[in-house]
Amino acid sequence: MKATLIIDRKVVFPDGAILQMVVWRLPEMDPERPHGLKYRFY
Repeated sequence: MKATLIIDRKVVFPDGAILQMVVWRLPEMDPERPHGLKYRFY
C-alpha cells in the first residue's frame, strides 16, 4: 500500500514569502514516525 496524500498546499504572498505544507499518511507506523505521518513545512 502506498502513502496517502492528505494536504499539498503552497501559498506565495505578495512580499515573495512562501508557505508550503505537504502531509502524507503512511500505510503503517514505524519507530521513526510513530504518528504515521510524513510531512514537510516550508
